[in-house]
Amino acid sequence: MGCIQAFDVEQIVSKCNIKAFVETGTLHGAGVEYAQQYPFEEIHSIEIVSPLAETAKQKFVSDRRVKIHQGHSADVLQTILPDIEYNILFWLDAHFPGADSKHNTVGGEDIYERRVPLQEEIKHISQRIKEYGDVLVIDDLWLYEDGPFETGLFNDWMKIHHNGETREELCGSDASFIWDSFQDTHDIKKFYKQQGYIVCTPKS
Repeated sequence: MGCIQAFDVEQIVSKCNIKAFVETGTLHGAGVEYAQQYPFEEIHSIEIVSPLAETAKQKFVSDRRVKIHQGHSADVLQTILPDIEYNILFWLDAHFPGADSKHNTVGGEDIYERRVPLQEEIKHISQRIKEYGDVLVIDDLWLYEDGPFETGLFNDWMKIHHNGETREELCGSDASFIWDSFQDTHDIKKFYKQQGYIVCTPKS
C-alpha cells in the first residue's frame, strides 16, 4: 500500500489545472483526508468493501465535496466519469480489495478484474483523454515488474508473508496496457520508492 502523500499534489493541481480528485481504494480514508486540504471542486473515493465504504461515508459526511462510492472501481468509474467536467487527479490503489483491512487475503479474490482492477480502470479513464488533461498516479508498480523497489520484490514478499503465489499468477505479465492507452498524450514515468508508482502527466 502506497500513499498519495509521496507526491507534490499542490504542484500537480496548479500546473495541470486539476479541479477533481478520484481515488480507487478508500480503505480508512487517508487519501480523502489528504485531498481535503486542496481546493478540489469534487473528491470521489471508491471502495468495494461495504463496511469500509460505510465508515468512510460517516467520516466525511460534513464535507459536501466528498462522495464515497461503494462498488467495484471500474464499474463506478464508468458511471461517474461522464459527469465530472474537470481535469482529474486519479489516485489508483484498489489492488487486492480487502487485503489491507483483513477483509480478504492477497490472493483471495478469484475474479481477476476485481483482484487487480487497474486494467479495467485504465480502459474507462482513457476515454477522457481527448477532452481533459487528467493526471494519473498509480500505486504498486511491483505487481507488474521487478525492479529496485525500496520494499524489495513482490514475489519475495509473498514467499515470506503469504502462500508464495507470484505476481505473474495474480496480476499478469506487465503494465504495458498503460503505455498503450496514454503514451501518445501523456509523459509516463516510473518511480521505485516504496512499492513503486507509475505517474502519467499530460504532454506539454
